[in-house]
Amino acid sequence: MTNNSDQAFQLIESIFEYSYFSIDSGIQKEAIGYLGGLIKSIRELRNEFINENNEIRANECLDVIIYAYVCKRKLECILSLKKSNMHKAYDYLIDAQRSAEKGIEAGFQEDRYREKLNDLVKMENLLFPRQLWCSVGMINNEITCSICGLSVFDCLHISGQPYMGKLCYMKYNDVELEHIAVIPFGVPENKKCRTKYFVEGGYKIDCITKSVLGKTKDKDGTVKMLAMVTSELEY
Repeated sequence: MTNNSDQAFQLIESIFEYSYFSIDSGIQKEAIGYLGGLIKSIRELRNEFINENNEIRANECLDVIIYAYVCKRKLECILSLKKSNMHKAYDYLIDAQRSAEKGIEAGFQEDRYREKLNDLVKMENLLFPRQLWCSVGMINNEITCSICGLSVFDCLHISGQPYMGKLCYMKYNDVELEHIAVIPFGVPENKKCRTKYFVEGGYKIDCITKSVLGKTKDKDGTVKMLAMVTSELEY
């Protein structure tokens, strides 16, 4: 599988060549389709290794899946930009960033993921204004491990690490929303949790495009929070 995984990474890179803005959208759509098909095939192969209890090979498959997902999301971001769907483009970009971070945290080839992450952060800084991010405060009554299902206080698995082809993460099973706060400084854990628009002069202003969304009866200074409490990315 090691040699095959190297070939898979080379295939992903060859498909990823169509990540330039100037490439025809039809070609980019085709590349996204190829990456989606590759992810599906590697998932099926991973299941075979899981059934064989072959953790090393299953984790190699996970590495390929995450890397392909990073590249696929970047292409989807570019297509959304071409369609002037800035909010969807931003969400795709952040998904790609988070996936690259997951690859690094999992202990996979850091240089490969670090290069992609640096490019994605540069894209964010170049194409999008700084967002007014939010922090979601929750009361967690029950937190379990995604791998064994036990309470995180009773299991020995480490969050972010791969086990039999799956990333370990904490599952919040009984959650009460306590508050949503604005983060004027710093960077939140989840950049997709952000404000959608603010109010100025009786008009709603989009926080990404700065375009006027329409009149409003809200008072000046009001912000509409797009609080997205997302689960772990599924690979």
